[in-house]
Amino acid sequence: MIMRLSRRLVVLAGLLIVLGTLYAWKTQVLRGSGQAVGHDSASPRGETVAGERGLPMVIDVGRDTCEPCKMMAPLLRELEEEYRGRAIIKVINLDDDPSAASRYGVYLIPTQIFIDASGKEVYRHQGYLSKEAIVSILKDMGVK
Repeated sequence: MIMRLSRRLVVLAGLLIVLGTLYAWKTQVLRGSGQAVGHDSASPRGETVAGERGLPMVIDVGRDTCEPCKMMAPLLRELEEEYRGRAIIKVINLDDDPSAASRYGVYLIPTQIFIDASGKEVYRHQGYLSKEAIVSILKDMGVK
């Protein structure tokens, strides 16, 4: 009796893991393709996140304990200096703002979200992203 119950629980847990993984994958594929997943911006509530300055924005969501996040920190600081007045480079530490993960639909860290001047998400990347790649995406967005 107990063996049968534990087998059922293991099967149920496995099924839930598979379903959760499929859902996360489907959501990420839609986001990565540039298709809207319910809203026009990185915020699940659909509000404009570009800010009052109307500048394009790169939002990097991560943690201090994440190795790829640590590797990106100095290059994000450099980009913040280099693009001052032309684009906003915003770093969100989930240790300081845990609700940011759900607010921006982040499932893996680091995640970089590129938002145009009107507040629409135009690109999303998960994992380490080089400075050259970020610069290239910003150029594609029209930032000089």
